[in-house]
Amino acid sequence: MKLAASRRKYADRTRWMRVTKRKFTVKEVETRAFTGYVTRLEILKVKKPLYVSEFGKQFAIADDGYTWLQHFPEGEKYCLTTMFTAKGKVAHWYLDIAHKTGVDDAGIPWWDDLYLDIIVVPGKGAKIVDEDDLEQALAKEKVTKRMAKEARAEAKRLKSLIDKEKFPLLALSEKHYKQYDKL
Repeated sequence: MKLAASRRKYADRTRWMRVTKRKFTVKEVETRAFTGYVTRLEILKVKKPLYVSEFGKQFAIADDGYTWLQHFPEGEKYCLTTMFTAKGKVAHWYLDIAHKTGVDDAGIPWWDDLYLDIIVVPGKGAKIVDEDDLEQALAKEKVTKRMAKEARAEAKRLKSLIDKEKFPLLALSEKHYKQYDKL
């Protein structure tokens, strides 16, 4: 089964009309701590801020001056987006569980989204979200039972690592944000 084309998502987010002015860059990174692609989307201007409510708190994840750093670790079935405020503070981490990831001919990283995600809010914890989206995709045969099972297992594995503070990519994302030009 092939995933619906609409579930292939690209790191440059050129179809995101909320952002009216942006700067996007990609780096291929190979270090002891991380191998894969790191992208940076500088959100220079938005039509209106994007707010989410998690853990009983509402906060912006996209506004003028925000930066989204996205990590595509080699050989993994997820990508991590770290949303930084205009002041350089982490607003939110978001892990997309993926069937697969890759890079297109133009050098833009992409992921085939499996609907299931993990949200991490600094000081609040982590939670798996969008189980209902995965169930709907399964019912509509956009994903197979095997893919859904693998997505749940991967989300559970990653959340367990985060809960045990054994998922170093969260801290590494902050380091990469500060040192992006040197990567």
